[in-house]
Amino acid sequence: MKFWIKTNSIKQVVIHLLLAAVSFTLLLVLFFFYLIPYIARQDEVAEVPRLTGASIDSVLAVAGELPVKVIIQDSSFSTEYKPGTVLSQYPLPGTQVKPGRKVYLTICPKEPPLTQMPKLTGLSYPTAIAKLKSNQLELGRIRFEPDIAIDIVLEQEIDGKPIPPGTPIQMGTKVDLVVGSGIGEEEFDVPDLTGLTLEEAEAVLKARSLRLGIVRYDENAQAPYQRIFKQNPPAFVDLSQYELAGYDKHGKPIYRPVKVRSDSLLSGKGHSKGLDLNKVPRNKIRPGEMIDIWISNNPAYSVFNDTLSSMMDEFQPIDSLIKKDSSRNKKITP
Repeated sequence: MKFWIKTNSIKQVVIHLLLAAVSFTLLLVLFFFYLIPYIARQDEVAEVPRLTGASIDSVLAVAGELPVKVIIQDSSFSTEYKPGTVLSQYPLPGTQVKPGRKVYLTICPKEPPLTQMPKLTGLSYPTAIAKLKSNQLELGRIRFEPDIAIDIVLEQEIDGKPIPPGTPIQMGTKVDLVVGSGIGEEEFDVPDLTGLTLEEAEAVLKARSLRLGIVRYDENAQAPYQRIFKQNPPAFVDLSQYELAGYDKHGKPIYRPVKVRSDSLLSGKGHSKGLDLNKVPRNKIRPGEMIDIWISNNPAYSVFNDTLSSMMDEFQPIDSLIKKDSSRNKKITP
């Protein structure tokens, strides 16, 4: 049996082409809208649940009941979320997918990763705060202390303890800042640091809201080892009338008058009373100012020098004499 299409005219050719085009279009519609959905069973859909913000433990606990398959794809630390929290998901919540479709999660790790403590001292505190955030660290307390450097970070601490730059710490750790508030208005006597160790001097300065300036070590100093023998500004305004006689057993310098009056008590045991205390006024200082110190780094010089031992019981430090003299004047005054 033979089959053919008569195309005796152009009109018939056009009609046949149109019929072929319509037939092809119908076949495409049937294929994509009926055959493929039937094969792929796209009539069964599931909605992606909202997992962002939930803890990963709770998500994994109900993973078997979810219409989708949960996959942990990545982790990224964020101070805005608790450790172990789902940060993001794909596909997004509410998306219609086939049952069993994989949903990829990004979570905040349970153990925060380590980062190095940045150097914040010397920076303005707004700059220091920005640097903390860039290192995934949080700002703790800001404590202002008197200092000549206004709004400058003086110390960086964690839980009240100084934390040096480069120390490995966990991201999200709170860092406290000590910031300078300028020099105070009140003036008081410069503390006498001579004879103290560096640790003792730091404690004295901190108690008076003063700052430790430059620390110099002198290997040739004729002063007790590891003791402060000089400071700037000095505690006393003028010591030109006195000379260093030695050091007591605590490393405190002992002075005596350079010129001794004939009626002084220098020849007796009470010769230290010959000091003219009125000529040894104290320098003044304000909270926030700094004191530079010089420390003896000469181990050959003992605290109690034998060559001066005979003088130790005869002379007393000027500082102690001032206290005794002031207390004596208070008692005499009616």
